[in-house]
Amino acid sequence: MMKTADFVRTLCRTIYTLPYRIMIKDVPTIVSRDCIGGVLYKRMHARFSSPTINLYMTNEDFILFCFHLKKYLNGTVEEEKNDLAYPSGIIHGAYGDIRLYFMHYNSFAEARDCWERRKKRIRYDNIRVILNAGPDVEDAIVEKFEHLPYPKILLSSQAEEKENVVNLKCYQYEDKKLPLEYKCRKCPIVRHMDEVDWIKFLRDGTVRRTRMQESGIWKD
Repeated sequence: MMKTADFVRTLCRTIYTLPYRIMIKDVPTIVSRDCIGGVLYKRMHARFSSPTINLYMTNEDFILFCFHLKKYLNGTVEEEKNDLAYPSGIIHGAYGDIRLYFMHYNSFAEARDCWERRKKRIRYDNIRVILNAGPDVEDAIVEKFEHLPYPKILLSSQAEEKENVVNLKCYQYEDKKLPLEYKCRKCPIVRHMDEVDWIKFLRDGTVRRTRMQESGIWKD
């Protein structure tokens, strides 16, 4: 039998994610550098229509990947041996090689199968790009990112805030938090990434902070 606390958390999480399922009718392809994309798909209760799930890339590789999306997706993911606790792969290309770090997969074969299956679902007419660049992103990365031909958002803390750049508070703490971390561990529902209005971004590509953040209701 589910404990009362677990039931309450499940209920709260269901209520919190309900607007994602109600308001987002046209689910986009989310091309994400890390696991934020997967979290958003789960909130929408939607099938993964992107191969960039449960993995990460470097900022440089991710931008290169996004600029030449079709070319790299038409390439072959080859296994690359490493000393990490998870598999990794590489896609060779005329513009440079892209490395994929499959941190949430048990084997390269599993990761490659998921990549190949999900890349067939990409909606090239409805793409959202999310670059969680980290707290100390280089200016050159931001400049390149701004030229990507898709609705996009870059998360950092040091970059100049622009139309598509949001500086998250969690990166500015003395003990930096990650966007995917929950704001309250006892109530794992709202994450630090939720300073962003993700529903608005997924619906029409508009980047803005949540109403709570703008109004000052969001407290740290």
